[in-house]
Amino acid sequence: MKVFHIAGGGDRGGAKTHILALCSRLQQTHDLQLISLRDGDFPDSAQEAGIRTTTLFSPFVPYDYFRLIRKVRLEKPEIVHCHGAKANIAGVLIKLFCPKTTVVTTVHSDYRLDYMHSLLKQWSIGLLNTRALRHVDYYVTVSELFKSMLISRHFDPQRCMVIYNGLDFSEKASPFDKEAYLREAGIDWQAGDVVLGILARLTPVKDIPTLLRAFAKAREQDKRLKLLIGGDGEDTESLKAMAEQLGLGKSVSFMGWVTDVPHFFAACDIDVLCSISESFPYSILEGIREGCAVITSDVGGMRRLIDQGESGYIFQPRDVDTFAEYILDLSQNAEKRRSFAEKLYKKAATLYSLDNMAATQSDIYRRIAHLNAMPKRREILICGAYGKGNSG
Repeated sequence: MKVFHIAGGGDRGGAKTHILALCSRLQQTHDLQLISLRDGDFPDSAQEAGIRTTTLFSPFVPYDYFRLIRKVRLEKPEIVHCHGAKANIAGVLIKLFCPKTTVVTTVHSDYRLDYMHSLLKQWSIGLLNTRALRHVDYYVTVSELFKSMLISRHFDPQRCMVIYNGLDFSEKASPFDKEAYLREAGIDWQAGDVVLGILARLTPVKDIPTLLRAFAKAREQDKRLKLLIGGDGEDTESLKAMAEQLGLGKSVSFMGWVTDVPHFFAACDIDVLCSISESFPYSILEGIREGCAVITSDVGGMRRLIDQGESGYIFQPRDVDTFAEYILDLSQNAEKRRSFAEKLYKKAATLYSLDNMAATQSDIYRRIAHLNAMPKRREILICGAYGKGNSG
């Protein structure tokens, strides 16, 4: 099957990992091309991964869309698969000018929360994306929860399909000096310390303040606790100020954007997540791969992955007290951390492998091809009254 994947090109974090990992495997069984609507790190990383990549980027965005439409007309892919707002807008234009092309989008996040940090973006690209989503052909959601979210917002259930993120669990961090890594990160680390780690964009939807408050509360009873925060965003300075106000000092390190993800989590004992909304976060799988125990907010597909109290801990978003309780419990019980980590690794490596994700996506493409081939039917409503005394 000939497939174009289209990305805005500014993708980072989990969305970038998903797109590159998926395309790298799908190109083994499909005639696949990745199109980036921006120059820079994203298309460079795609090419380094061996993915056939085309960059359409100029100072004039409408011209980029024009070139994309022309490319679709000339090369005639069976499916155009979009990722993100900019790509979704392109997908609607493709539907308009290339009506025989099937347009699919992966919903990586709650589109209503994507730009909660910026009123301007909410009412510009956020609004355009919300409208564009109503006009694509099919939706791939990165959890059952997000499929339910779309259905509750009156998207057609027959056109919503689920895929869970997958990871290559064989690509673990190479041996390294953990103490040197942590000291270079600015952590005042001592043997026996317990290190928490989070990789996230520092934006409101990730709710890092809840993490800082819970960490500070737990650390009042266990001074061995340390925290690595990897990521950047518009909340960076306010979060640093908050950490200072809480008196966390060198127990916390703001590391900025982290490119070496395996070694980041290999330096941690506990992988934490405190988001208000997520799909199925890669940062949790990446922590599991490196042997971390997990504490996460109740978002996305986390309950599908974690058996509460048996292989990890789940708390309700913004519940500082419960979060702190779980941090303290795992910090003081090395055997429980090890047990949680082993159980999660076994489950995740089996169910959420990269091969499983690629196979699921191929099945979705086959299902779409089948649905497209079915004859169009008229919708029929049958109504009536049934029972004793009813004439129907």
